[in-house]
Amino acid sequence: MAIAGVVLPFLLGFEAARLLMPELSLNTELFIAATMGATSVGISARVLGDIGQESSAEAHVILGAAVIDDILGLVMLAIVSGIVVSGGVSLGEV
Repeated sequence: MAIAGVVLPFLLGFEAARLLMPELSLNTELFIAATMGATSVGISARVLGDIGQESSAEAHVILGAAVIDDILGLVMLAIVSGIVVSGGVSLGEV
């Protein structure tokens, strides 16, 4: 499920960039899409704290998934940044 939390915002961000700003380069569209994949554990923790549920088992699951989601988002951003800087990707070098 954490992967869907990264892939879906990426795809939606990419399509939004293409539709709203068609003059952008593919590299810029990829970078915009990658930034959409990053979420905030802080927001989830704050909401759980505000409703007094930060110590519940459900909160631990939510925060654990949010951390995994953030890690995947940062990895995706690093990959896209590497592609943009190098100008492409070669599967032999991955």
